Amino acid sequence: MNNHGMSLGTKVALWVLAAGVLSCNVNAGSEAGTRSTGWTHTRSSGGSRSGPGPGAAAEQWTTSTPMGQQTAVTEAAMGRMQSVVYGVQTAKVKFVNCEGPCVTRLQANNVADARALLKSVSASYQGRIGFTAREVLDPYTGRSFQLDVVLDSDTPKPVPETDDELIAGEP
Repeated sequence: MNNHGMSLGTKVALWVLAAGVLSCNVNAGSEAGTRSTGWTHTRSSGGSRSGPGPGAAAEQWTTSTPMGQQTAVTEAAMGRMQSVVYGVQTAKVKFVNCEGPCVTRLQANNVADARALLKSVSASYQGRIGFTAREVLDPYTGRSFQLDVVLDSDTPKPVPETDDELIAGEP
């Protein structure tokens, strides 16, 4: 020990810690900023995630619902999905998006509940749904089944009669 009561190793560790704290991204005159990942949310048909590449065209989305009504339509669809999902114990609504045709992602813990959920959604929309079903294997949450469902679809897809056909029927 030296005369200040701290060993040289402790002082070095404190200096390294202080340097690490001071190296954070701090903007002058403001609170600590967050570091940008450098990714933008521009979607393109080519190039990198930071923007369209040379000669690539950015995606254009046409919505079937006017912008002023999208929130109300999305909330109504979410309410309808939550009431349908309430009847299936292991089911969850992941999201509802009505920026164009209303699309929802539903999740169930087993294939039987996934098919029961699809049958309920189909009944709620008089069979006018399109869907894609897939099995998801996650090291933390285990096995589950995701359903991407297009609500009030012009090209309806019938719900399979058996659990095995639900996943096996996908291309």
